[in-house]
Amino acid sequence: MTKKHQVLRQLDSVTDMAAECINYFVYHPSKDFTRKRKLDAKTFIKTTLAMQGNCLNKELADAFPKPSKRMTASA
Repeated sequence: MTKKHQVLRQLDSVTDMAAECINYFVYHPSKDFTRKRKLDAKTFIKTTLAMQGNCLNKELADAFPKPSKRMTASA
């Protein structure tokens, strides 16, 4: 396994752990990330880390190419 793959696996592991403990990172633990949404905590973290400095609508379009999977920037 290459160094790049090791780093990506470790990053996946850390984001998984952060998503499981998302209540420690939000203002309203009883409300935030409690409903079933298109953008769950794990996807939110990974999408945010992958952003490249474009406007939010472009970042969402790049991250979710299928329009049925995409959410609006205000969501």
